[in-house]
This record gives sequence, C-alpha cells and structure tokens, in this order.
Amino acid sequence: MSPEGKDLLYDESSKFTNILIRYNQRRLGLIEGTQRLDLCINLINAAIETEHILRLMLRYHTKYYSMDSIDIQCSNFIENLIKRTD
Repeated sequence: MSPEGKDLLYDESSKFTNILIRYNQRRLGLIEGTQRLDLCINLINAAIETEHILRLMLRYHTKYYSMDSIDIQCSNFIENLIKRTD
C-alpha cells in the first residue's frame, strides 16, 4: 500500500473510531461506552488474526500434503483463500 493510501486509511479510521466512541458514550455512558469500543476492536483484531492463521495452516497443508486428502466440494475456495494478500 502506498504511503498516501496508508495516510488516508489512518485518517478515515480515526474519524470512524471517534464517531463510534461518541455514539457508545452517549448510549452507555463515558466509561461503559469506551469499554464497549475496546471490546469491539479486540474482537475485530481476533478475527483478523484467526483468518491469517487459517491461511497459514491451509498454505502449509497444501504444500506438504496432497489435496486429494481433503474432501472438499469447492476446491477453489482453499486456493482463493490462500491467494489473498496478507
């Protein structure tokens, strides 16, 4: 990603985070709203890390084991998932 793209993404992320924290604080209170946003961010990060680990496991499996050992109806799914950028 280009430096300009990273800057734009960071700016939009900051705006979105500020909107979410204000919304949650108005709805739940200052402390509870902040805690809720922290929980949401942690869940998103866990989902991203889990998806990354899944791709690593699939990459390892396809490298060291025959694809015949996997009984999958849509074999393109695994290849497409592995090809996604990290």
